[in-house]
Amino acid sequence: MKELLLIIVGSALVNNVVLSQFLGLCPFLGVSKSVNTAAGMGGAVIFVITLSSFVTSVIYKLILVPLNLTYLQTIVFILIIAGIAVFLNFVPLALWISAIAAGVNVGIFNLVGMRFRRVPASQIVLPLIKANKAGLDVNVNQLEAHYLAGGNVDRVIDALIAAHRAQIPLSFERSCAIDLAGRNVLEAVQMSVNPEVIETPVVSAVAKDGIELKVKARVTVRANIDRLVGGAGEATIIARVGEGIVTNVGSAVKLGHFWIR
Repeated sequence: MKELLLIIVGSALVNNVVLSQFLGLCPFLGVSKSVNTAAGMGGAVIFVITLSSFVTSVIYKLILVPLNLTYLQTIVFILIIAGIAVFLNFVPLALWISAIAAGVNVGIFNLVGMRFRRVPASQIVLPLIKANKAGLDVNVNQLEAHYLAGGNVDRVIDALIAAHRAQIPLSFERSCAIDLAGRNVLEAVQMSVNPEVIETPVVSAVAKDGIELKVKARVTVRANIDRLVGGAGEATIIARVGEGIVTNVGSAVKLGHFWIR
């Protein structure tokens, strides 16, 4: 027990690279006011140092000692730490582990390819995990293609999940087409379940007898998913209602002949 305590104290204070060597200077000077950020930085340092120590120990015993190059151990340690840090920064290892834990099949080389294609891996993998848990049949290539086309992947997946729960037939291709057309596909699905009431601004119309009537109308709208692309938006609906009010009031010979409720 005494020996174990000495090892712990020695590792924490005497042989700690952060405190005793310049190898740990960067994490030692790194500060943050956020506890979560500081904890993340500390965990990253512990992970990198532990992994680097293991790799360095293997290289030291198998390469440096047999070749009598032990004086290079510090340089080798620096290079290994830098290499592992760059590798972990370039490869979203934590995201890959999250996908594996969620039962989503995403290859590590596919994530590396996203880096080269300048696709944020989190904006693909996290919606993919969400879709997989909801029972949707989508894959990485579909989500990545939609992102590269300028679409909002997360909103499309949310819309598909909402449509699936509401038993509204909506395919992935259709939802992508709606999203790329500039319409909010999630709001469209929600509006098809819960109709929205649109209130028009005050419309001024004049009858043939010269009397002016100011009208405000409320229109209940339910979205039609199949006709959403190329269909009328809220501004178009308000314009058409206003046109109808002006036409009906203007066609009345006398205002008393026209009643509006």
